[in-house]
Amino acid sequence: MSGQMITAAPLIGKSTLWYLSRSTGFVLLGLFTVTVVLGLLTTKHGRLEDAAAVEARIHEAAAYVPLERLTLSPQCGFASVEAGNPLTPEEQEAKLRLVVQIARRVWG
Repeated sequence: MSGQMITAAPLIGKSTLWYLSRSTGFVLLGLFTVTVVLGLLTTKHGRLEDAAAVEARIHEAAAYVPLERLTLSPQCGFASVEAGNPLTPEEQEAKLRLVVQIARRVWG
């Protein structure tokens, strides 16, 4: 299933992954009463996402879940398939630095 991954820890205590296509948006996030992790940076390639676009997606999600209950992360691990993803250690570090940069701008 393609799309953006949203990880949530429902009240039952298990982690659950929801995949929403860009066309679906974040409307389903309104169902959650827990912290929601927005996986808005892909781990499938090393190109960095546009920080302003990621920040805009966070604010779009905040229309359904209060900003203080949202967090940001890469979509999945950097080795989400057996062979791993074709990212160098430097590209992986750059992705994580971008997460930190965006998080500081959004949440302070």
